[in-house]
Amino acid sequence: MTFVDPLVNGNIDLTVVLIVIGKTIATFALLLVAVLFYIWFLRKVIADMQNRIGPDNAGPLGSFRAWPTASSCSSMSSRSRGAPTSTSS
Repeated sequence: MTFVDPLVNGNIDLTVVLIVIGKTIATFALLLVAVLFYIWFLRKVIADMQNRIGPDNAGPLGSFRAWPTASSCSSMSSRSRGAPTSTSS
């Protein structure tokens, strides 16, 4: 018995679409958390190099410090950009 991918075979139904959407959301969430930990770790390393404590005023060990950065980046990328306006008359 061989398995054939339904996307290649042409048998796309609701189950396949839901699986693809679920995998996309799970991948995005995993990458978001990984980037947040990377930012936190990088800030701690830079703080050690500068001989200071580091980000520690937002959550335990400063772990919530990167959430505003991530939310602003995701909201900026979802905005549509309009045509530039000209101020010359």
